[in-house]
Amino acid sequence: MLLMLLILPLLIFCVLVLATDVRLYRNQLMVFGLVSSLLSGVVAVWIVRTNPKWEASTEIAWTGLEADTAGAPLKIGGSKQDKTMGWPDGAFAPQLTITALGSGQYRLQIARQAAFLVAAGRALNGEPIPDGKQVTSGGYRMSWRRYYVLQRRATLYDEKGPLGEFTIPSSGRDHVLPLTALIDTIIIDLRKTQAGAERARMLELWASRHWLFSRQREGIFTLLKHVLGLGSQAPLPDKYIPRLTDDTRQDIAEINANEVVGVMWQARSQQFNITNTDGRIGAEWQAPWVRNSPPPPKSETHPIGMVVGARALPGDYAFTLPLSDRMSNIRRRMFFSEGHFVESDKANPNRGTLSRYAPDFRRKATAALGNRLLSEITLDAEPYLVRLNSLSDMPDTVGVALIFLVAWGAFATACYLYLSLREHENPVILMGTTCTFWTFLLFRLVLALRYAEDVPFVVEGW
Repeated sequence: MLLMLLILPLLIFCVLVLATDVRLYRNQLMVFGLVSSLLSGVVAVWIVRTNPKWEASTEIAWTGLEADTAGAPLKIGGSKQDKTMGWPDGAFAPQLTITALGSGQYRLQIARQAAFLVAAGRALNGEPIPDGKQVTSGGYRMSWRRYYVLQRRATLYDEKGPLGEFTIPSSGRDHVLPLTALIDTIIIDLRKTQAGAERARMLELWASRHWLFSRQREGIFTLLKHVLGLGSQAPLPDKYIPRLTDDTRQDIAEINANEVVGVMWQARSQQFNITNTDGRIGAEWQAPWVRNSPPPPKSETHPIGMVVGARALPGDYAFTLPLSDRMSNIRRRMFFSEGHFVESDKANPNRGTLSRYAPDFRRKATAALGNRLLSEITLDAEPYLVRLNSLSDMPDTVGVALIFLVAWGAFATACYLYLSLREHENPVILMGTTCTFWTFLLFRLVLALRYAEDVPFVVEGW
């Protein structure tokens, strides 16, 4: 029934056109059409905005962590047998240790390298592979050269000589590739002979522990210089040079406090800022927050308790964190009510209170959180302090209205320009067609709620 309201303005437009002189002025037709499209748009926004799923548009996100002791280094990732915490996606590699050097400088120690770290466009780990030069890793050598200007061809060597070539994919952005995904043709060629089968086996073992950092392709002016032979001896900037790393390599880099650090895995990435609060080094994840969860169901009588820990037990409302095996016994209870963390369950005092690090408070929203921040809580998980935020993941009514007005304004402008330029066309047909198309788009908008609602609600409620 609600969906019929979307069609009503279009029907009114048709009735007005049929009930008046068919030779309506273009301006009158435009007013009829735009007013009807505006009314149907308001109905669509009202249907979406008043949906219960929209009103409950709150998420709990892990937005950062810090060391619980002033002056102590912050360690992320590493062995699960140590007291450590993984990355938001659950990975424990690479292992990153951040130490303050003073004057806004930090030292980054990078080990167990299954990813690459980037800050201000420069790579922080891995062995760079300059054009035409060889690098050695684990008994194998690798080099690359230009192939028909745009392509990069890499060659692998062992102690017996060349093993084969493969193409290094390059595009307008950086990406990480496991070496095993690039050397298939080399392995196939080696296995054609009995002598090469053993070399293929050893190469596969070596490649399984190595990753290649394919940097962005050079700009057009750099390529033109290479084609024309101008400045061909000058080394490439770091942002164009591919790199090689493995899970036994260790690197040390220094960065400034205001630099954003990016961790790039094969199919995902995570950016973060380094913070320093009263001497405690921290990492603040940038959106989108990978580790997030919807809040527990609402209760009309008392706040709902949630457990923060490594795993959920039967009957728990839990927010899980990537904790190592030595930290798997950590279970911290928090209470949630009306989109906010609260200090304790006042209705049931025996259910416990929060950590001393976790009063119910609001802090000044950072650029990453903006005006989405509802409340914040900090939980003690020795040797870490873990920060969780409740965030609004939907725009407010004013934001929705502005978005709709911009869309409708673009539609109205297009209608005006089209009707002004196509004076020989029938304005009734043109305006009716555009209003129908607008109505179809509104149907598509409203029906998107079927992904959030149960089928009976969509079928029976609408």
